[in-house]
Amino acid sequence: MRYIILLVALCSSPLLFAQALDVPEKEELPKGRQYRFPDFQSGTLALVTGREIPAELNYNLVTEEIVVQINDVRAPYPTIHLVAKASIADASFIVLEKKVYEILHQGSDLLLAKRKQIVTQIGQQTGLGRTANQNDLRAETRLQDTPMVYELEIPSNYILRDVNLYFLYKNGQLLPLRNFKKLAKLYAEEVDLKSFLREQKLNSDTEEDLVKAFKYCMQN
Repeated sequence: MRYIILLVALCSSPLLFAQALDVPEKEELPKGRQYRFPDFQSGTLALVTGREIPAELNYNLVTEEIVVQINDVRAPYPTIHLVAKASIADASFIVLEKKVYEILHQGSDLLLAKRKQIVTQIGQQTGLGRTANQNDLRAETRLQDTPMVYELEIPSNYILRDVNLYFLYKNGQLLPLRNFKKLAKLYAEEVDLKSFLREQKLNSDTEEDLVKAFKYCMQN
């Protein structure tokens, strides 16, 4: 029913104790923590046909899907293979082989990030008197298998860990980018990236520095 609604909409007290007790407040979890943005944003789906569809959008890091919100209904866009690109707030995305990548920088080539989250469920019995913990991935009910994964609030017993993988889209090929060494090799004929990295003291562990290095490759 969730998908049908989405498709149709897109196309057309008294005190008990005399003495007050100090009870520590639970830490409030951020809203939409399994999404790229904490709330749905105005965006556009650019189809391969050239048509553009404005919608309230977000990117779900757990299911790795573009999710559409219409009124109170949230669901993944059902025909992602027909989407070429998407813009959500200030972020741009591209769809390659039915997978969604965020565009970090665009020149003659593209620097892309595959963003996702690894989910661990804690505090749940897993058999033989054992309870799941942060290092136990064998929880009985996976978050991504429940409708709850599309809501803006999920229970605190789900621990989410961000994972970002980086790629180059060059000459129609998607190339994994694990370090600066690979980047320097791909653009060895165009730039002296090693000298630039030394001068700028860039660290390959940060996304910001990776973007700076890629921009240098595109400018020279």
